[in-house]
Amino acid sequence: MPKKYEYISNDILIKINNGQYKLDSLLPTEKYFTEYYNVSRITVQKALNILVQDGIIERIAGKGSFVKKIPGNTNAKSSNNTYAIVLPFQELETLTIIKGAQDVIGKENHYLTIQFTEYSSSEEIENIDKLIKNNIKNIILYPLLSDMNIDFYKKAIDNGANIVFIDKEINNFQANTVLSNDFEGSYKAAQYLINKGHKKIAYFSYTNHWGISLTERINGFKQCMVDNNLWNDDIFINDYIANQKEVPEAINEFLSHKNDITAIMCSTDALAKEVIYTLKSRNISIPEDISLIGFDDSIVAQTVRPTLTTVSQNYFEIGRCAAELLLFLENHNSTNLHKIMIPTNIVVRNSVKNLNND
Repeated sequence: MPKKYEYISNDILIKINNGQYKLDSLLPTEKYFTEYYNVSRITVQKALNILVQDGIIERIAGKGSFVKKIPGNTNAKSSNNTYAIVLPFQELETLTIIKGAQDVIGKENHYLTIQFTEYSSSEEIENIDKLIKNNIKNIILYPLLSDMNIDFYKKAIDNGANIVFIDKEINNFQANTVLSNDFEGSYKAAQYLINKGHKKIAYFSYTNHWGISLTERINGFKQCMVDNNLWNDDIFINDYIANQKEVPEAINEFLSHKNDITAIMCSTDALAKEVIYTLKSRNISIPEDISLIGFDDSIVAQTVRPTLTTVSQNYFEIGRCAAELLLFLENHNSTNLHKIMIPTNIVVRNSVKNLNND
């Protein structure tokens, strides 16, 4: 297994080769690298010293580290020994995914390079294209949207790339995927509310343009309501919210139909946060007036007030299973498609009122 400083040195070298760090440009600070790779400053210094010794970078006291040479792939460790993970954002959940993937990749004496697309579909294409041009064709991809870059995905896979998609399925596209069991998670969330005495439950969701997973979540909610003999045509469902700016309008519609609804399920924690803020602006308290449950167990669920009861996804396991699947595809040259479902759990916090105690 490569040492951490060797992995970091190689990852920086790959980023220099693919143009992320350009010739004569100033590299990020040591503090940035310690946080980015979650290591000590000594480890970062060892990694940078390797690049200094190889003449790739120059360190100038008081100014920082500068790229002095673009070595090309021949001077880097074998790109065939390097795997990549491409993620849309840097949050606790994506960092946990990285740890899960590295747990597998590192044990195989391979390297894992990390790319962030910063919520840009065009950046997603650009990053993957650079990886493939650098002969890095084993890629774990957390796609930003479910249907934006399908033609590019098809072309990359047809040209020999092994891509394992995580977090969301792609609309109208069959691929190797590792997913949370969204149907199961939403079913569990609805059942939790029902067990707490809630019989009238509304459902809010962003449009499924963001992924099939959102469709699975609403289907899990519906099935649980059916199984508990609570489903009827009057249940309030808004599954066409395009973005957070539309939440106030959705809440206005909800309040005009509220009747005796006691709880709201939201398809994501981010949406639940917006719902909480909007309800509070209308002097509606959570959970005293209405209970709320989210999905994802993101950092939002822990920081919003009240803290959010939600469905937890096992991000470490998603990363680990995706890396294992990628290694399998590489080693067995398999053309069969695989779909791995990771179980979910309910995390209980402070946003659901127990009506059984009333």
